[in-house]
Amino acid sequence: MLIGTLAACTTPTLQAKGDTAPLEFEETRPSVERPQHALALLGGVVSFTDGKSRSELVPAKPAVALVLRLEDQPLTNLGLLMDISGSWGQSRLELVPGSHVPFGYTQLSLGLGLPYLWRWERLSLYAGPRVAALYLRRSFQMEAFSGAQQYLTASPGVVGGMVLSLGERLEVLAQAQLMFTYVVMDGQGQTVGLTGGWAGMGYHF
Repeated sequence: MLIGTLAACTTPTLQAKGDTAPLEFEETRPSVERPQHALALLGGVVSFTDGKSRSELVPAKPAVALVLRLEDQPLTNLGLLMDISGSWGQSRLELVPGSHVPFGYTQLSLGLGLPYLWRWERLSLYAGPRVAALYLRRSFQMEAFSGAQQYLTASPGVVGGMVLSLGERLEVLAQAQLMFTYVVMDGQGQTVGLTGGWAGMGYHF
């Protein structure tokens, strides 16, 4: 009788010792990814690649560009690159040695690129094909001739760049491109190379 009483008293104690404490799970939050879109304002230089075009068409000149970059579009590790750039001002042409002709110029470019992306923690590189619509206008105010020349053409080529993230929202961007285009000026058509280089700041959104 005493043994039965002891067994009955100790049974709950043994079960209590055998109970397992409930497992506690820590809440895991997904890591915050960097925004995959960026808009950048750049300044740089645009120039024809050969000396003849720089002296007879338009010389090397400063330019500004607005660049929109959409990463992982339309596929992973690809990007859509849309840009508009422009340059305008006054310059002089040297048609013959010692003779300079003043003129005003306007150059606008609207481009679309599809580069491949290489990305690390803060550094990104991209390179790929680009095509652009190029508008070129020259205006002359002289005694012998007063008027304007303008031309609109397509320009295929390549584009590449480097992006350094300064934080979650800001970045430093450098971009270069090499394009080829067919222009008709002064009644003559020719295929020329057009290159440009820019640098500036961008904002992720």
